[in-house]
Amino acid sequence: MQTNSKNTVGIIVVSDRVYRGERPDESGKLSMKMLSEKGFQINYYSIVTNDEDMIRESIKNCLEKADVCITLGGTGPSPRDKTIEVASSLSTKHLPGYGEIFRKMTYESDGATKAIATRTELFVVNDKLLLCLPGSPSAVKLGITLLLDGVEHVLEELKRTDKPHRNPASH
Repeated sequence: MQTNSKNTVGIIVVSDRVYRGERPDESGKLSMKMLSEKGFQINYYSIVTNDEDMIRESIKNCLEKADVCITLGGTGPSPRDKTIEVASSLSTKHLPGYGEIFRKMTYESDGATKAIATRTELFVVNDKLLLCLPGSPSAVKLGITLLLDGVEHVLEELKRTDKPHRNPASH
């Protein structure tokens, strides 16, 4: 699927170890490669710790520069995982179907443990998308693949005010 090249995306890696330089950023690089190959322009990239203020500020900065902001990491059940709480507090709408499909596909490929532990979610912030994915490369690959399948239609709907609906299959 080829996307509209005018769409922009930003990536935020939420990881204490990547931020401190203790681990390379495999997932951020993977997501940027997958998105740029589909015509997206990468307008923002940041690595932050699991600190709520850092996450919030980075999301705000990203949404000023990109149509889609994708966070990688901080979506699990541990006390340090704060990405979903921050994203939810900034959102104007929640699109629960994305997380539901992600968890179903994770369950089918990796079993219940991983599917239950993820809090992957898709939010709307005004007329932009905010996607929160787990930080593992396999989750990023699945998550970006799912996003690419419907992002054009969702972005179009976010900007549509009084125009008629188009058939999403025609994209």
